[in-house]
Amino acid sequence: MTRIGGIGAGQPARAASGPRRAGGGFSLPGEARMEETGGAEAVSAVAVMPLPGRREGAPGRDERAKRRGRDLLEGLEAMQKALLLGRDEPGVLDRVARLCEGEPAEDPELDRILQEIVLRARIELVRRNHVSAE
Repeated sequence: MTRIGGIGAGQPARAASGPRRAGGGFSLPGEARMEETGGAEAVSAVAVMPLPGRREGAPGRDERAKRRGRDLLEGLEAMQKALLLGRDEPGVLDRVARLCEGEPAEDPELDRILQEIVLRARIELVRRNHVSAE
């Protein structure tokens, strides 16, 4: 196990070994570089097409879920501040309770994270004896 002895000057960077190519760039072994393939062919037409069924500018379920998650985290922070200051903030509790209800995200990982935030918020609401009108 390596121990950290303290804060000091770092070690100088070592020069890379192996042949150097003109122009720099990054490529994996066995792959052609962008300049060698023309670069333009690497961009797929699918990458620039909008998703079907979504209107431009209309937030999707994932965007709404992200916004709801951020709002829930802000509400939990407000609840924590109110608790530390010894205040009762029924408006914040009501807002957090409303934010606990909502549609799931399309992305399963995002939905899992959102559900963890919702669970934490519901636990905090119960700890403060806040009964939501479900």
